[in-house]
Amino acid sequence: MEVMNKFMNKFRATLAVSLLVASIPVSALKSDSGEQLYYRYLDESGIRVLSQTLPPSYTGVGYELVTATGRVEKTVAAALSPEDARLMKLMREEEKRLAAWDKELKRRYSHSREIGMARDRKLTEVDRNIAILKSNARGIKNKIEGQHAAAADKERMGQTVSEATLRRLELLEGELDGVESQIAERRELYGAITQKFAKDIERFKQIKKQ
Repeated sequence: MEVMNKFMNKFRATLAVSLLVASIPVSALKSDSGEQLYYRYLDESGIRVLSQTLPPSYTGVGYELVTATGRVEKTVAAALSPEDARLMKLMREEEKRLAAWDKELKRRYSHSREIGMARDRKLTEVDRNIAILKSNARGIKNKIEGQHAAAADKERMGQTVSEATLRRLELLEGELDGVESQIAERRELYGAITQKFAKDIERFKQIKKQ
C-alpha cells in the first residue's frame, strides 16, 4: 500500500493521459483537418518552445501538439524514469494482489465474525497438534532418563556402558530434538495464523465500507 500511495501521489495529475511516449514522428505534422501542427515543449532552461520539429532528445520529456492558434491537438506525457517504471510495476502487482485477496474474502465470508470463527478453528487444530507433540516429547524424555539410569547402574557396578546403549541414547536425543523443533514450528504457525486472520478481518471491513 505504501508503494501504491507514493506512486499515486506523484502521478495523480498525469494518469489520465498516456504514460508512454507515443510513436509520433519527430518531423512536422498536420492535423486531420490539414492544419499545420507544432511541437510545444520546455527546453533545458524551462523556456517554452514552439517548433515544427521535435529534437530526439526531447521525445521522452513530454510535449504537446498544437495548432498555430495554440489549440492543443494532443498531449504526450513524459516517459517514465527507471525508478518510476519500477514503482508502476509494483503498484500494478499490489493492485492484482489486493484484487485476488478481496475476491477470496468475498467468496468465503459474509461477515467478519465468520473470519474469526475460521481463525479459532485453525488455532484449535494447532493447539491440539502441539499438545500431541509435547506428549511425545515427554515420552522420549522418560526413555532417555531410563537409559541414563541403566547406564549409571552399570557404571556403579564397575561395568562398561555398551555401545548399543550409547547408540540408543543418541537416537533418542536426536528424536527429541526433532519433536522440539516441530513444537517450535507449530508455535510460529500459531502466530502466523493469528496475524493472517487479523489482516483478513481488517481488509474485509475495508471492503464492506467501499
